Amino acid sequence: MDDRLFEELIFQLNNHTNMAHWEATDRLGADDLENINATIRHVFAPYIRQYAYTAVMTTLQTCRNTLCHVVWASMNVPFPRDPFEHIDRVVENAVNVLRQMTSPREMIMANHCAHLIQRNWRRAIADPSYLVCRNRLMFEFKQMSRQ
Repeated sequence: MDDRLFEELIFQLNNHTNMAHWEATDRLGADDLENINATIRHVFAPYIRQYAYTAVMTTLQTCRNTLCHVVWASMNVPFPRDPFEHIDRVVENAVNVLRQMTSPREMIMANHCAHLIQRNWRRAIADPSYLVCRNRLMFEFKQMSRQ
């Protein structure tokens, strides 16, 4: 996720920041804020969907919202001598914040729990020693005997 965030933010800030407005007013415009937020939300969206209804989702949402504020606060400064060097540092710092806020262990455990549930469910619907499987077999037998 951090590589994707790095690439997307570098592209967004280098190519879509209104440098003329930034240099003239020493602050970013509202369009720049919207673009930063949209980029970060775009990067986080698949992960938030993947970890929906788990504890990881809350962590990812908090991290996403924090990164929106961090990048905006870091970029909304007087026009630097070298804006592209400044952008590189901002993105580097944002990725560091992401790494500190997200725990790979939490995500691995969420995936592990999902795999356990899936494995146990597959066993329960295929092994007649489980009531779920017996009920399914009886239902299917009744369906077949009616036809």
